[in-house]
Order: sequence, then structure tokens, then C-alpha cells
Amino acid sequence: MPDSVTTTTSQSWLSRIGSSFLAALLGIVLIPGSVIGLFWNEGRSVQTEKSLDEGARAFFAVPDSALDDRNNGKLVYFTGPLNLHGEATDPVFGVSFPAVKLIRIVQMYQWVEEKKSETHDRLGGGQETVTTYTYRTEWDDDVHDSSRFNDKSGHQNPPKRFDNETNIVPGANVGAFALGPNVLTKLDGSEQLPMVTNLADQIIAVTGPPARVDGRDVYVGADPGNPRVGDLRISFEVVQASSVSVIGKQSAGSVTDYQTKAGDRLLLIEKGSQTPAAMFEKAHSDNRVLTWILRGVGLLVMFVGFVMLLFPLPTLVSFIPIMGKAAGFGVMLIALVLTAVLGTSAIALAWFFYRPLVSIGLLALVGAAVGGLIYLRRRAA
Repeated sequence: MPDSVTTTTSQSWLSRIGSSFLAALLGIVLIPGSVIGLFWNEGRSVQTEKSLDEGARAFFAVPDSALDDRNNGKLVYFTGPLNLHGEATDPVFGVSFPAVKLIRIVQMYQWVEEKKSETHDRLGGGQETVTTYTYRTEWDDDVHDSSRFNDKSGHQNPPKRFDNETNIVPGANVGAFALGPNVLTKLDGSEQLPMVTNLADQIIAVTGPPARVDGRDVYVGADPGNPRVGDLRISFEVVQASSVSVIGKQSAGSVTDYQTKAGDRLLLIEKGSQTPAAMFEKAHSDNRVLTWILRGVGLLVMFVGFVMLLFPLPTLVSFIPIMGKAAGFGVMLIALVLTAVLGTSAIALAWFFYRPLVSIGLLALVGAAVGGLIYLRRRAA
């Protein structure tokens, strides 16, 4: 059952003012940093898009059965059965399997700390924070450092005896083309290995007793039905492929990254027989997803920066709690508007160097939004 510890801390009004100005200094750093990050992300996105378009125009479809030295240095596409050179091997447990990747997953039963804080303003500008630390045990393949827990008594996690690890087959070939680990590591899509007797015996020989098979895991501990902190669950997954499709630079019988004029290095590999069009479209889709993720991160950092920059305002009037709350809400709203305007403008300015037509339209949209806000403000006045 989880247990919890509650702590209460207080901060005076003058101390809060000092902290808010320190936060404002950090906000001054975060805002331009987020602008630079947003600008860089748009450039990265366009560069990758242009590199993929360049590759889609430059590749040569070649048979996998024979090499043509005239294609050395060129971007080639081929597809065919994947023949492995040996097996993927785990050096710690001595487990080998005829697969592209052999992935060791080790979960440990351990203490986990969860933190929840509630802050209350007091008359006079002070603030009281009540923090509850809740401790519970769960299985996780990441290690929670118990030395950082607020309450270490009775919540110690031992070191994890074995880590997660991925091992790749030494090499493979598709017809006349050799594929090294640098290519094979890009394949994904794993499936769990059944815990057959031979596999379990190899694991238990390294872990030592007490250990037993528990479903698809080897359970290292006394009782799977009553786990204790430090118990382990060890399993293996594999990435397999009977055939692959590859786009990369032909280089003396092997495949490596192709340097595009746009700036990126291209090396694509997919399971099965995929058309070049489908492979490039998937790469474009991955690029779009990454671009939106990084945009979201950049805008969030910018929003936090504006909140921190404006944070002294609600703090100064927080000696009357209701005024502090109202000012805090206003700061959040202003930060949201400023983020929308500056973030969109940063993206538009980045596009101006790469996509001028789209940039002009986006800047016009921002101008219309700002004009609308000014009009509404004047009308309200």
C-alpha cells in the first residue's frame, strides 16, 4: 500500500518578490532561446523536406542480384530477402537469436515517489505551500534514484543488477549488397520472445537463485505473487525481417548515408517490399511529426518564459490575495497572447528564408490578429 509524507513551507512577501525577479531574469533567457529554437526547427524541417525531395528525384532502382560499379557514390534503391550473417547475441547472458536485433528488457520492483503541491496565499503577501510526497512500489525498467527522495527512510531502492540493452546482428546482405549495423539499427518493430526452457536456463545461470519462469519473463526473486523491492523481471524481444527495402548510397558493395546538396544524409530502410514513393512519404510524415513536436516544445518554453518575465507583477500586489490571483490570471492571458504573436512571427520569419509565399500569408494573419485585438480594446474603451 502507498504511504505519504506531508511537508509545509512558508515564504514571506519580500522573499517572494526576490524569487519573482530571479524568475524574470530566467524568463529573459528563455524567450530569445525559444525564438532561436523555433527558427532552427523550421530550417531543419525545410532542409529535411528538400533533402527527401532531392533523394526522390536522384535515386536509381537497381537489382539486388548484382553490383554495378558505375553506381558507386549514387543513391540507389533495392529490395529483396534479408540474409543475416550470424545471430544477435547478448554478451551478458550469452543468449543468441537469428534476428536483426536482440533487446534485453529488465524491470525492477522499486519505490516510486510522486509529488503534489498546493499553494495558498496569505494576507500580507506571504505564501504557504503544502507538499505531499506519496510512495508506492511498481515495476519499471527505469531506475528511480531513492537518494533524491524527500523521505528516504524505508524507501531505498537497490542498484539495478542488469540494464536494458540492444544488440545487433554483426551484418547482413540483400543479394549482392552488404548491410552493416549502421543500416540495420534503423529497423524497428519488436516482438517478445517466448520464455522457452533453454532461454530461461541461460538467464538463470547468470542471475543465480532464486529465479523461475513467470509467463514470458524470468522472475528473479522469491515469490512472483508477492514481489519485494529489488526483484527483477527479465525478458527478451527481437526485431526480425525476412525482406527489406533500402535507399542509400552504394559504396563498394555496401550501403551508407547519402549526402544531399540540401544538407541532410539519407539512409532509409523498411521491412518488406516497399516502393520508393512509400518510403519517401513515410520519411516526410516522420519529419512533419517531429516538426510539430518541436514547435510545441518551443512555444511552451516561450510561454513559460513570458510567465516568468511577468511574474513580479502579481507578486507585488499579492499582499491582498484576491488581487494577486486576478493579476496572476492576467499574466497568464498576456503570456498566452504574446506567445501566440511572437511564436507565430518567429515561425513566419524562418519561413521567409525558406518558404517566402507561405511566410507572407502567415505574417498577414498575425497582423490581422494584432489589429483585431487593438480594435477590440479601443472599442471596449
